[in-house]
Amino acid sequence: MLRLLRVRPHSLRVAFILVAMLTLRHGLAEAQSGVGTAAVSGVVVDETKAAIPGVTVAMTNTDTGVVRTAVTNEIGLYRVLSLQPGSYVLTFELPGFGTVKRGPVTFIVGQDLEMGVTMSVGGVREDVTVTGGAPLVEVTKTEVAGYITAKQIDNLPVNGRTLNDFVLLTPGVVSSGTTGFGGGTSSQNLSVGATASTQTSQNIDGANADDQFYAAPRNDYSQEAVQEFQVITNSFPAEFGRASGGVVNIYLKSGTNTLRGSGYGYFRDDALDSTDSISKSRGLKNPPFFRRQWGGSLGGPIRRNRTFFFGTAERQNYQRTSVTSSDRDIAASLGLSPASGELNAVDSYVKFTGKVDHNLGNNSQLIMRYDYFDSSFVGDTTTFGSAGPGLDHPSSFSKRFFTGHTGFAGWNATVGRSILNELRVRYNRFDDIRQSPQDQPANVNVRNTGNYFYNWRAADYVNRRSLGFTNNVSLIGTKHNVKVGVDYQYETDEWNYDAYRKPEIVFASKAAFFANTPQSMIVGFGDTLIPNDNHIMAVYVQDQYRVASKLTINAGLRFDMEAYRRAFPRDPKTDTNNFGPRLGVAYAISPRTSVHAAAGVFYGQIFGSLLQNNRQAQSRRQYTIDGAAARALWNKYRNNMDTRAGAPAESEILALPGIAPRDLAPGVASPDLDSPYSYQGSVGVQKQVGENFAVKANYLYVGSRHEGVGREVNFATPRVFAEGQVMPNGLVAPPGGGYFYDRTNRIDPGYNRVNIYEPRGYSNYHAVALSLQRRFSRSFGFDISYTGSVAKGNGEQFGSTTIPDDIGFDYGYAANHTPHRLVTNAVWDMAFGSNPLLRNWQFSGIYVYQSGRTANVAYDSPTGCFGLIGCQIRPPDFSERGSFTGEPSKTLDVRLARTFGLGRTRKIQFSADVFNVFNWQQFAVSTGYGAYPWRVNADGTIPAKPDFSAPGAGASYGTKTRVINQVRQAQLGIRFSF
Repeated sequence: MLRLLRVRPHSLRVAFILVAMLTLRHGLAEAQSGVGTAAVSGVVVDETKAAIPGVTVAMTNTDTGVVRTAVTNEIGLYRVLSLQPGSYVLTFELPGFGTVKRGPVTFIVGQDLEMGVTMSVGGVREDVTVTGGAPLVEVTKTEVAGYITAKQIDNLPVNGRTLNDFVLLTPGVVSSGTTGFGGGTSSQNLSVGATASTQTSQNIDGANADDQFYAAPRNDYSQEAVQEFQVITNSFPAEFGRASGGVVNIYLKSGTNTLRGSGYGYFRDDALDSTDSISKSRGLKNPPFFRRQWGGSLGGPIRRNRTFFFGTAERQNYQRTSVTSSDRDIAASLGLSPASGELNAVDSYVKFTGKVDHNLGNNSQLIMRYDYFDSSFVGDTTTFGSAGPGLDHPSSFSKRFFTGHTGFAGWNATVGRSILNELRVRYNRFDDIRQSPQDQPANVNVRNTGNYFYNWRAADYVNRRSLGFTNNVSLIGTKHNVKVGVDYQYETDEWNYDAYRKPEIVFASKAAFFANTPQSMIVGFGDTLIPNDNHIMAVYVQDQYRVASKLTINAGLRFDMEAYRRAFPRDPKTDTNNFGPRLGVAYAISPRTSVHAAAGVFYGQIFGSLLQNNRQAQSRRQYTIDGAAARALWNKYRNNMDTRAGAPAESEILALPGIAPRDLAPGVASPDLDSPYSYQGSVGVQKQVGENFAVKANYLYVGSRHEGVGREVNFATPRVFAEGQVMPNGLVAPPGGGYFYDRTNRIDPGYNRVNIYEPRGYSNYHAVALSLQRRFSRSFGFDISYTGSVAKGNGEQFGSTTIPDDIGFDYGYAANHTPHRLVTNAVWDMAFGSNPLLRNWQFSGIYVYQSGRTANVAYDSPTGCFGLIGCQIRPPDFSERGSFTGEPSKTLDVRLARTFGLGRTRKIQFSADVFNVFNWQQFAVSTGYGAYPWRVNADGTIPAKPDFSAPGAGASYGTKTRVINQVRQAQLGIRFSF
């Protein structure tokens, strides 16, 4: 039992501080915002600064009429927790004092604001109204967070209306690439603090909305449904988990007392787009393309001041054309259509969200929501639709279907003056089906001419069902505000990769294909239907402790655990050591200036697709057949190779000569593989200037640990060579010598590759994040943020090491290393004079500058070589991993809109968006350093010592290969609202 409960030393030290703090019982307490809500607190005093107890504080939502109340305690303190984001008027009343009203004030999801007032003694009632917006500085918070408001969401130009593009406006967040989703567009993977994108968690209305299978945020919501974002990039409270990087909190819109609705359409066409310079130099034009996004929303009262509804529906059709350079003759001989290698695809999606809010009485609220998502698209985003033509024939693209259903219920209730309960329940059903465009008997790969029938994802599916709940109880004292909670999710998955058994036939050339002489064949057998059950659990406690009027300590402790059903021998063991202590200190120099520091341990999760790979590797068998045996098998079974009746049995395959050892790839997990975690720390200062400006400066540190990194373990002991010694691969050992792995020398000759994932990866991120905000006021607002950072590590999560037993060789600049990133966004409601033609215009834009991506520079790896010597040797100027930095990127997106009134509250808006206005292009640059320069001469003599700083023969280093960013594109929009 003691072994199961052991924790790391740093956890014990901080946990001891936590326990000591939680025993304190006297003084002043502050509010804590919850997941998906806001909070406000403050002290009410008279003109002599003496506290006033017994003041009734009523917070009236200006849109719904719902009232939240609180009463000041003996030290004049009031607090309102779990406040639905929105606009409020605060009213302070007590007999014998003049009534004070403050507002309207807008509260954003995740905010924790302090708003005290001064009341005057008077025999005659006197009302005082205090104007001004909410404070821009949160003097009691210690996490580092940014906010995206409704004004930005509704008016900034975003290509494809993808939610994660708004998250990228926050300092410390970068895109780590793109992944396809059902809209036929791309949603960007978010990297916070240079961690893997799988370590960013997302909450919708206070409930976790991660896709556990991919450990990535789901993007099943229309932009029209979203009211605002909170993005926490460092040192988040113990209430948040399942992430070692950052947390995104999204609050969806709700209905109000006023019936409101909208209808909109956004349209793109290839006629409005530019052509990138490389394609233009090759005489290529933009292929046919269009995108149509349209939808609407409707919300209003079911019962005024009590029950409200809101719903959105959106559809997209996205047509694109892929022109590949696959061989026409091969395609025609296989009976493929089209033989030209051109494919027109129409991707589509439908999104629906319906939400009901019901006020159960004073300080009690019920929220219910249903979400539906259905989409289909063709292809794989790693090849389909990429810049420039590819080799694969359209038959290699599969059709993919996503369908998702989500049910959500939330309940907030205050018991007396000191207890608040928050309950969130969520059910999700998600189906991911991949189908082939044709029912092919085999996958055909012809070297240098592409893949045909290459649908290894054909007939596959992933069905997931999950049920989760979160319950928080806040205990409000006079000095402490303690929140304890439990977070649980049960997920059952069924993964079927039946296409694994579809064989792949490899031909060395087009001539070999027509001569019917394959070079090799890969045939698979085994069970491809893999079930999984997963229990994700967490318990946590956090305390916001006001030591003095200006000093706040936030402390917490969270325990996370993932319990997988251990159905296979190499399934990871349950990790029971995930204790994450957190501690932060905030000091208010003034009501508008504060400094803060925080540190803690934050655990992520092992995502489900790794378990799928792990179990597939243990349940399936794959054989490589070479030479004459492959040709004989192909001639006998070429029309019936997909394991249907008459296909070869496994016993027949094993009896053939020339059978290569089978692989255990893409890999199995180490039994010791546990959850990745990070050490996070931050120090910062924030200051409000005037009514509408705020500046923030933060130093951020994220140290990721226990990242799963792959290692090939079926190599025998490597041979060590001295400098200049001849190696078996025909190369001479480089300066300094090294060692060489022989791929034919295996520990277990029954296997070829055996790739195992182990918790050996680590990385370190240091950053300075600066931001300047002007709150939208008097028709104008902007945000400017700059992040300067350094990120180094020894391999991204679930990547692989270059050299099996030398993980230090891969320590260098991380893939998400971004030395400089500048992001600016602004919205300006323009009006020039009294002329109606010059009024009701709006201009908005987003400017982004970012350093280029890192890459390795290395000499070409000779066939059959593996290891340090002669295979991954890097030139002296690029000896560190990731030491090459590609070209920086910059883009300016703008929107110009004009609104026309149609009487009363009806309006129609016409807009034009131009993305990458100046057509700035970012190029992919080859880093190939050519042939390894030290090779044994044909006569067996050893060459003279070469200059390793110079590129070798055939080097492509520095060559621009393609444009990797989006060139100038335009979009037209129309929107009707009432």
